[in-house]
Amino acid sequence: MNSTYTISVLIRISYAYLIILIFAFASTPQAIAGTLTVHNGSGSGSYPASTKVTIWANPQEDANPLSTTRAPLDANLPMRIFDRWIGDTAQIADVESPQTSVTMPASDINITAQYKDAPRWLDVVTYFPDPHIGVIFMFHGMGGCAACFFDQTETRSFIQDATARGYAIVALNSYDRQTRAWNLEIEPANNPDLQRVAALRQALVAQGSINPADPIYLAGISSGGFFASLFTQSVQDYLKFPVEAMALYIASGNWNSILSASTPTIFVTGVNDTLIPYNTIQKSYGLLLSMGIPTQLISSTPSQLYPERFWRIEGLSALDSQTIYNAIDNAGFLDGNGYLLSNPTTSGWEAILPAIYEFYKYQVSNQLEVAFAEHSFMGHLNKPVFDFFANPVTVINVEPSISEFTPASGPPSTQITITGNNFVDVQSVAIGGITARFTVISPTEIWAYVPTNPMSGPITVTNSVSVATSASNFVVGSPLITSFAPSTGGSGTLVTITGDNLNSIEAVAFNGVTASFSSLGSKTLTSTVPIGATTGPITVTTSQGTVVSEADMILFPPPAITAMAPSQGAIGTLVTITGSHFTPTTSVKFSGIEANFTVVSDTEITSTVPVGTPTFSRITVITPSGYTSSPTYFRIK
Repeated sequence: MNSTYTISVLIRISYAYLIILIFAFASTPQAIAGTLTVHNGSGSGSYPASTKVTIWANPQEDANPLSTTRAPLDANLPMRIFDRWIGDTAQIADVESPQTSVTMPASDINITAQYKDAPRWLDVVTYFPDPHIGVIFMFHGMGGCAACFFDQTETRSFIQDATARGYAIVALNSYDRQTRAWNLEIEPANNPDLQRVAALRQALVAQGSINPADPIYLAGISSGGFFASLFTQSVQDYLKFPVEAMALYIASGNWNSILSASTPTIFVTGVNDTLIPYNTIQKSYGLLLSMGIPTQLISSTPSQLYPERFWRIEGLSALDSQTIYNAIDNAGFLDGNGYLLSNPTTSGWEAILPAIYEFYKYQVSNQLEVAFAEHSFMGHLNKPVFDFFANPVTVINVEPSISEFTPASGPPSTQITITGNNFVDVQSVAIGGITARFTVISPTEIWAYVPTNPMSGPITVTNSVSVATSASNFVVGSPLITSFAPSTGGSGTLVTITGDNLNSIEAVAFNGVTASFSSLGSKTLTSTVPIGATTGPITVTTSQGTVVSEADMILFPPPAITAMAPSQGAIGTLVTITGSHFTPTTSVKFSGIEANFTVVSDTEITSTVPVGTPTFSRITVITPSGYTSSPTYFRIK
């Protein structure tokens, strides 16, 4: 077979195969793509015919992708939930399911998720004993939730105690579910959370859970306490939401609302709260006291961390608790009496928690914070809260304490600023046992005035619970020296003396040598060091007493020059100056021109004749105690 024939056969075979392929391709049906458009849902796109495509309805009718909650802002509107798919629904597997599938036809189709009204309060947790004596609305703190109240040890104990006493519980989430924060706008017309709470009560009344006559109580925690305080009388009237009493846990309340409050309020706080300081809550408490509104302030103090402390946590046994306690104790976080040595929020105790209890770390942390009296809900203080709800009357149950006072001394009529804690229901203030006139500025500050016939002694503040006594004495009228400047010098040096009660001055002395003086008020005077004074303390005598400075005034005798050598020379000549009291020398001059010098000893100085020195010059040596000039001239030659 020749090569020409072989090539011809191959070409004919290839051509025939190509014909077969073309025919086969032409006889196969082609998949035609269609476009699926999903409104109020996901799954849109172009798909070949017969493709099964999954579609999903949006969780809410609002198409805004930034929406974070299904609840409408208007408290009077219902929730909107998925109802069915409408449009080209022939190919939808289940038109009533928010997640289903579409079998694509060989054409475009459009479908839309449709929504319907639903009861609004799906995120509310309630419990209604039958019968109930009142309804407690609970407001969570920043980042919290309604269901969390029932999961956390301390708040669960509050709810169990409340329901055992016959209270109904209503806990709801803040509208903002992104930061889980309550709206703190004071005006109810601009606050959706205030409106939601009122609408919830109306809805519960409508369904028969709440009787319109049921007393309503509020329990707000942290930022929830700030929110609860917004329910002033005018807000209650506007919303038709009457409140019998409220408990603000670890919260001072909104100050502007406290200023116009009329609802009985009990404050519950921890003395070591670093987020809402104790004295901040005291101020709100003191304001309600001054306004005559029934109020109480109860505080949690640090408690011992006993081995069974964590048995309170759901899921842990007494043996588990002892294991956790031992780990904390062995790592050195407790003192010899079982008290936490430092704040558990920053102490780093988490590093020693046994790994098998990692799931319970948050609950363990909460128990440590309660034991330390930090920013945490305190379930062991339930009783005084429920007692207050049952009988909202003012009870003064806080002991005053004095941290400091200023000034430390003074004559009659001197105003003393006393700072401390729990200056409420103050009945008297005394200085050295003598009753003094006073004004309570706030629960942390008192202004008292030294009486006409005073005595030195401690300051006491007395309220209906106990007496607070200062750690130091107030000294009646005695002068006080806190500093003086300069601290060194000699006769003729002007000294500024600073202190207190430096008026009615009778004498000033430097180490016993009387000096002249000028009074510049009760806190400052000036005095000139007298001739003959030596190193020693400064004494100031007034009509109220005498005070001696703690530090000595260092006094040097004035310098004296007896000789110089050489007595003549050119510019730059090194001159030896002989005399006495040259220590310390601050300056050497030739006819007023500064010269370089070295203090060799108390009796000798060397100095270089400076440029510009006139033909005949006296040499001057200057020290803090004065100056002296050479008895003869130095001559330039």
